[in-house]
Amino acid sequence: MRAAAETGIRKVIQTAPQTACDWFLHDFDVSDPPMAARTGYYLCTKYLGNEICRIYAREHGIQTICFLFNLTGPKPRVPVVREDFPPFHTVWEDLQHAIRLAIEVESISEHYPEFNMLSYHAHSKFSTEKARRMLGYTPLERRNRITGACRDHVIDNMKRLFHG
Repeated sequence: MRAAAETGIRKVIQTAPQTACDWFLHDFDVSDPPMAARTGYYLCTKYLGNEICRIYAREHGIQTICFLFNLTGPKPRVPVVREDFPPFHTVWEDLQHAIRLAIEVESISEHYPEFNMLSYHAHSKFSTEKARRMLGYTPLERRNRITGACRDHVIDNMKRLFHG
């Protein structure tokens, strides 16, 4: 970030783990879970790295777009049966797509916006609505264990059950 500030770079893409998502596994449609420092070395240093990016973005006017996810990898080659995808799992193609959108967007009102990045929405726990609204991001494929109208029906029933 210091090199970006010194050389006049105006946009940076940051990726980071979503460190507080396990505190919200009981909830649905969480759009902006907060970042939280953890005691483990890896997550603590990632948290501090995000804070450094946030400070440089604010102090030097560097548009720094941060994508939050916990797992990334190839898309499944065969249908996934009898298991679910963990929250904040992102396939490489979706992450590449989101980064391209972030590079191409003219500007965003915040210096350091954080965006949930996930490819699988069947559990309806975390939302990518902010990324859709501000960047135009949606996963390239609808990758859900429960698909189509059946999925929508299940989600509607779960929301009514848990949210009234």
